[in-house]
Amino acid sequence: MNVYADYNFLIYCAKDPTWRKAVVEAHQSGRITIVLSAWHFYEYGNASGHPDTEGLIEFAEELQPKWILERGDLQHQEFIAFWNCVWGSAPLVFNPICSLAQAGASLNRVSVERMSRYTVREYVKSFSAPGALVEIRAELKNQTNVAKYNLEKYVNDKRFDAVLPVTVLFYVAVQLARLHEVEREKVYALANLMLREEPLSTQIQCFVYWQCAEYLKAYKTEVAFTLELYATGATLDTNRQIDRQHAIAALPYCDLFVTDDGDLIKRIARVKQQLRFETAGVLRGKAFIDTL
Repeated sequence: MNVYADYNFLIYCAKDPTWRKAVVEAHQSGRITIVLSAWHFYEYGNASGHPDTEGLIEFAEELQPKWILERGDLQHQEFIAFWNCVWGSAPLVFNPICSLAQAGASLNRVSVERMSRYTVREYVKSFSAPGALVEIRAELKNQTNVAKYNLEKYVNDKRFDAVLPVTVLFYVAVQLARLHEVEREKVYALANLMLREEPLSTQIQCFVYWQCAEYLKAYKTEVAFTLELYATGATLDTNRQIDRQHAIAALPYCDLFVTDDGDLIKRIARVKQQLRFETAGVLRGKAFIDTL
């Protein structure tokens, strides 16, 4: 059983020897596999001055968890696997849960060998360095503004249903463009070109027309969270964005998501109703510990 644990649950385990022992023993015995992601490093770095940080690092070092790809990499790789299955006759093979080195290599666009020497402690140190989170925080703020703009521009005036199909076409083109470009502006420019060039343009349109995007589980999970957010009129603040980063990875590709975030649990319950595939169960920390 792959169990995605949120940051606060890790804090509880670091503080409570009973919880810590139960989780470590269950993980090391193979009864469960604790799964984390790069967004845990963001939260480590964001709380670098917190007195619990060292205890959290020691807990992770003892636990030696598995890792899941960061949301953007997760969605890209699930797309490429399915695209190749449709157009390249390649078997659909996709496993987003991997080692720390593999997740780090994907995140940094380098070889696994290059990242194999880095430990959890070194990742936390890098995310905790002065200025390390400046760009991430700026992008989180930007996404808050984007969500607000979309709510005002497309949702409140009832145009969102007309715009949504176009976003799927562009999403597919962007994922293909990411095979060749890294910088956002270049990716978007190439994606627009791909939507006009044949035969690729027709392939993209067929992929969407055949509803292949319905099989992209991390993508559909994010879409569901977006629609849920707009339906409630809530603000996509930084905390909700981080919650979504965790949930987009956990719900489609893990068996269980452990969190005590009440607001997130309610949103997940509404999101699950929109998804056509099996998703992870959700348990609060104490309830999960009781199962071990």
